[in-house]
Amino acid sequence: MSFNTILGMSLQGNFCYRQWSDEHFVSLLQAGLTVNYGVAEEKLRMYGHISKRFNRTNRRTIQLSGGSKLEQFNSDNPISPMLNSITSLYFKRNHLKAYQLYFARISYSEEVVNGLKISAQLGYEKRQSVFNHSHRYFIAWEDREYTSNNPLLPLHHLSSPFIDHHIVKFHLQGEINFGQKYLSYPYARFTIPNHRFPTLTLAYEKGMGATEKQYNYDQFKIAVKQEVNMRNKGAFNYHLKAGTFINGENIAFMDYQHFNGNQTRIGTAANYTQVFNLLPYYQWSTNASYFEGHIEHDFKGYILGKVPLLNKLNYNLVVGAHLLSTQNRKPYSELSVGMDNVGFGKFRFFRIDYVHSFYENHHHGAFIFGLKFLQLLD
Repeated sequence: MSFNTILGMSLQGNFCYRQWSDEHFVSLLQAGLTVNYGVAEEKLRMYGHISKRFNRTNRRTIQLSGGSKLEQFNSDNPISPMLNSITSLYFKRNHLKAYQLYFARISYSEEVVNGLKISAQLGYEKRQSVFNHSHRYFIAWEDREYTSNNPLLPLHHLSSPFIDHHIVKFHLQGEINFGQKYLSYPYARFTIPNHRFPTLTLAYEKGMGATEKQYNYDQFKIAVKQEVNMRNKGAFNYHLKAGTFINGENIAFMDYQHFNGNQTRIGTAANYTQVFNLLPYYQWSTNASYFEGHIEHDFKGYILGKVPLLNKLNYNLVVGAHLLSTQNRKPYSELSVGMDNVGFGKFRFFRIDYVHSFYENHHHGAFIFGLKFLQLLD
């Protein structure tokens, strides 16, 4: 059960089925169904999938999916339903923004050669605007009002950032793991990543056949990520992304490149190489060229382990830097310093960071409280 201003209280059930072909689990058939009912909206939505994995060597997989769902404009779901429920009901901050999606998709993936994974997806989508149906809250903040479901015009409750339309989308992606080795068995193959080399991802996405012609577009993406083991000095992580659009000047807002922001002061990820912790969710969304970079170094016990008294707590010092650059805008950046592995005994699900953001002549600082166990609850 969760809450958002579009559905009101929302009840959701997830059902799944798995079937293996034999005792070696070579072939796998999976099916799933999600049912959601919005109490205030008085609407039932259902979507599901069925997939077949043919072997455990190249893991060739085909999947069919479809149905009706409420989809966030940023499909990475930067704010979880549970966290949005808390910020809405207790703090009157309805950050989750979404639209109605009807879809049917077919996807295929396999590791064509050792270290190279290819995936492709073709889908039909029908997108419609949705609006707020509930203004419920538990604590009344006199200086706050719920915003609209339009991220571009939060004070206009009957406006939409796009025209209702149909579109066909194609997505092709290749992932290269350099230096990867593997263990081969008669019924399976197990990969061994080589952390001395990065993982490179190349992707192409095309929107075509849209009922609103200006919504057709092409996008090219590239990403590089790596975790470098620094031995007794901890672990260094980086994640770099870049991309550009062709004919993207007037596309639908959900097809923009969105960046994972955070307006809750709560962190839920194991590390922050995919998120800007002080960035508004949709303020930097773009339909032009962009670059996104994250670096983070976890010193483990290298520094705090040498400080008297603090070394008894087993906390880890973490520092990070984050940069976002989009066409026609000045760069946005963040610097952070914090402590991970916070807690006691085996219960170390917390992290505390101080983050400072910089944009033109503006800068802002805040503490981010990491509650990593929230990912498990969602």
